[in-house]
Amino acid sequence: MEHLNQHPDKYELDIDSPIDSRSDESDDTIEQINSLELTRINTYRLQQKTTVGSTRGPTPRDRWLPMGANKEYPPLLPDSEDYVVEFDGANDPLHPYNWSTPRRIMLVCILCYGTFAGSFTSAVFSAAISGFSKEFNTSTEIGSLGVTLYVLGFAAGPTIWAPGSELIGRRWPLSLGLFGCAIFTVACAVAKDIQTIMICRFFAGLFSASPISVVPAVFADLFNNTQRGVVMSIFCMAVFIGPFSAPFVGGFIAMSSLGWRWIMYISAIMVFLGFVLVFVFLEETYAPVILVRKAATLRRQTRNWGIHAKQDEVEVDLTELLRNNFARPVVMLVTEPILLFVSLYISFVYGLIYALLGAYPVVFEGVYGMSMGVGGLAFIGLIIGELLGGIYILLIQGSYKAKLAANGDKPIPEWRLGPAIIGAVFFAGGMFWFGWTGYTSSIHWMAPVASGLLTGAGIFLIFLQCFNYIVDCYPSLAASTIAANTILRSAIGCSFPLFSRQMMENLGVQWAGTMLGCIAIVMIPIPVLFKSRLPTQSRFMMEYPTNKQIIFGPDWDISRWTASDDRVRGGSSVSNLEPTAEGVLFHGNLDIETLGGAGFASQRTVGNEQVWDLTGHDGFELHIVPLDGNRYTFSLTDEIPQRRPDGREQSALVWEYDFCASETGRVVRLSWKDLKPTYRGKPVEDARLLDLSHIRRFRIMIRSFFGAQQGNFSLNIQSMGVFRESYPDNPTVTKEFIGRGDEQTELKETREKKSWLPNCCPS
Repeated sequence: MEHLNQHPDKYELDIDSPIDSRSDESDDTIEQINSLELTRINTYRLQQKTTVGSTRGPTPRDRWLPMGANKEYPPLLPDSEDYVVEFDGANDPLHPYNWSTPRRIMLVCILCYGTFAGSFTSAVFSAAISGFSKEFNTSTEIGSLGVTLYVLGFAAGPTIWAPGSELIGRRWPLSLGLFGCAIFTVACAVAKDIQTIMICRFFAGLFSASPISVVPAVFADLFNNTQRGVVMSIFCMAVFIGPFSAPFVGGFIAMSSLGWRWIMYISAIMVFLGFVLVFVFLEETYAPVILVRKAATLRRQTRNWGIHAKQDEVEVDLTELLRNNFARPVVMLVTEPILLFVSLYISFVYGLIYALLGAYPVVFEGVYGMSMGVGGLAFIGLIIGELLGGIYILLIQGSYKAKLAANGDKPIPEWRLGPAIIGAVFFAGGMFWFGWTGYTSSIHWMAPVASGLLTGAGIFLIFLQCFNYIVDCYPSLAASTIAANTILRSAIGCSFPLFSRQMMENLGVQWAGTMLGCIAIVMIPIPVLFKSRLPTQSRFMMEYPTNKQIIFGPDWDISRWTASDDRVRGGSSVSNLEPTAEGVLFHGNLDIETLGGAGFASQRTVGNEQVWDLTGHDGFELHIVPLDGNRYTFSLTDEIPQRRPDGREQSALVWEYDFCASETGRVVRLSWKDLKPTYRGKPVEDARLLDLSHIRRFRIMIRSFFGAQQGNFSLNIQSMGVFRESYPDNPTVTKEFIGRGDEQTELKETREKKSWLPNCCPS
């Protein structure tokens, strides 16, 4: 340490050695690992960190607990990555992708049944409202709260179950959720007062949200992208068929000698059966937890207690949980027109599902004089419509996969909206059909029942496709997107049961149906406009001019970046890079005490195989959101340094540019001449030219500048990319410059080839 303190400038500026070797596997190692497996590993590590993991760095040494018994702290593992267990290639039988097809199909059936039972329980209380109101001598509006509070529990539940499933795996959250729903449903059946029933209904909904939020994650564990669309369609059918099958099942139970309390008992039995099936047959599917168990087995077998899984390193951070599951979703709802309007549309459709629970009895029991059970059979029309919508989605999966393959497996969000537009028309037509055929008994009851074919198909197509659309729009923020949609959808949807019956009775069936149909027509332009134009207004889906090319962002893959801080020199600085609603957040703590006034923290790209060709462009741009007044450094290099015998990288020639976040605004633009060649942080006067056709590494860094800045830092980076400028005399000519000191050296002129052939002809 004394040696380091004697030369702080040297060790501050020599930053080309990694903290650890895990971010820079050798070429031999990379060739040995299947590329699919590398993708999985990076995905799992990113998933753990961004869901529940702490972004704090290591605890300062002076805060460490003592070893005890006068023991010194043991040395760190020589290379911690060597002790991290992974899957044994892409065909490892432990990985859920490689489980047998019958086994996975069985799990799909079990999980869809559990989802069906939970959604069935949400709506079945509507059949118990009459008996409940008579027993407790209260109004039907109070009785409708039993449905409202259950759906409100749906809004709160995902904020618990989703992050929980990322921390402890899928099996226990699913088991606890179904078990809790069954217990609170039994409590509703035996309750002696209204307050107990309403409280228990809310908590039953909260626990029932477990399969709603976790089952899609299980399917992501079990199936790849090409297979997942089919099982997700089946899952959505289970979600919607549950509420539509509840009225006639509950109606016949309520009409029998069993009474309304047995509606709750039977619902609890159904959910409890789902719990037993999940608990007995569902093995853990979350890969990081599977690796935790594998590591535990290896520790016992080898007696090497350093072996561990990456999941063992995850810390639960309450601040991160609140930010990712509450703060960020709310911010996105307020600032993102795509998410806001599409979520409002989904919320309206979702709310109508529960509104129909009150509307159908007005028509089929009030107008046609049917009994509660027989009148509930009218919901079969909606169920058939849901099934038809699901079949249509399954039929078009082939064309979607073909477009996906033709586009290099990169989904275009707007591809999802075609079926949603069809569903929007069906949905509006179904509402008008229902209103103007169900208001009088002179029209056969089959007419309003048949309207459910259009309504059910429309609901399914709108909900599934719009939901997939917003997830495709924000793939790196999918968790926050789903949370935002769930919160708004459940908050709005839970209110519909409170007024749907009164609306039908006071306005009349025909005019209430007309009003709903008109609202549906007004909302048809939402998928139409977003399909053609509105996504360009999103700051998270920035469309750049053709003379710019984005390299990183706005949807960042942070698994391609790693920290490179002064800890490799014995310092204490730490940097983190994590996804945000506006790109990524480069933040941490810059320490200058440990190294006597020096210090640096940085993030750089990983891997030795990636090469970027930046020729034909005039410079580099960083789109940022200034959060402090610190000075940062952007750098790149055209070579990967050789490794020393101790495994650390040697220093290399890099090209740097310093900028102050508060002075540059939201765009940092630098031409190639602005980049200064440096070696170990010191300017190089006669450096060779930077090879723009062979860029190997990018870095974003903060350093102390010999004590000028220290402490916490934070910089939000939306994107990084290159730009090209056209010249007035000839817009097809661009020039490239490379900085050599303050000189401006023209390298070459390039003329862009312009084809005058029609688009259908090859150039």
